[in-house]
Amino acid sequence: MKPVRGASSFATFVLDDVEDLADLPAIQEQMRADRRMKAIFMDRYDFLVEEYVEGPEFSFETFLLDGRVHHLCVHEKARVERLERTVLEGMSVSPPVSLGRDLVLEGSDHVTRCLAALAGHGLTDGAFHVEVKYWESRKRWEIIEINPRMGGSLINASVQTVTGHSLLDLWTESLLLPDDARDAFHDRLAHASQLEALRTGAPTRATVFLSKYGEKGRTVDAIRFEPPTRPPRILRVHVAEGTELEASDRGICLMDALWDADSDRLDAETDFLDRHATDHFHVRYR
Repeated sequence: MKPVRGASSFATFVLDDVEDLADLPAIQEQMRADRRMKAIFMDRYDFLVEEYVEGPEFSFETFLLDGRVHHLCVHEKARVERLERTVLEGMSVSPPVSLGRDLVLEGSDHVTRCLAALAGHGLTDGAFHVEVKYWESRKRWEIIEINPRMGGSLINASVQTVTGHSLLDLWTESLLLPDDARDAFHDRLAHASQLEALRTGAPTRATVFLSKYGEKGRTVDAIRFEPPTRPPRILRVHVAEGTELEASDRGICLMDALWDADSDRLDAETDFLDRHATDHFHVRYR
């Protein structure tokens, strides 16, 4: 179950029992009352139902220009926590760690074919955050969402770290691009693509970023993240002493942090940084 419009996996959950549908009116009231999400819902509070796909989840950070597809970067959602009425995405890793290179490239090709099929409906330009899963039991890729925007959290910061290019800057530049500069722009996108590096066996940079979430309806008394070693490249703390957290079932993010990682030891780096963040992140409530 998921809202027709939304973000941050708010009100997205696995429907285990049809009786849980009785909770929808209360969830919709939360959606209407949430000040931060109000503009995103745009007065649409209905839900859609889709078959649940069991398997690891990924996102392709993709740029379209003139109908040509450039996958700049791919992230794996390496730590996902499913709560009763939302999903918390705790860690993302680029490039992926749970699938090998060939399967990741197969996923890239699947997304390319899906976007090509949509080109005839006018989907030919822009920055996209395409969420997919690899359905392990059926050995196939499935599209979860095609978002006509950049990904949230530290997705763009991760893309810029890996490729040297900001999706936001590229998107803005493409809107003003003269006709005689389009071929050169395509060449820049192809050269920057992490997926092309994976395809050719060229080295690629790696990142790990984490998010820490708070308890709904609580007031923050103190918050700190002071690791004695391996400080993050980017640290964003979204609350301060005295911040009252919304009484909402959506994920309420307290902190995001991003690290450069060793692409040759990405499994070990992922495990270390997960423990590292857990050990040194502290929040106290009143």
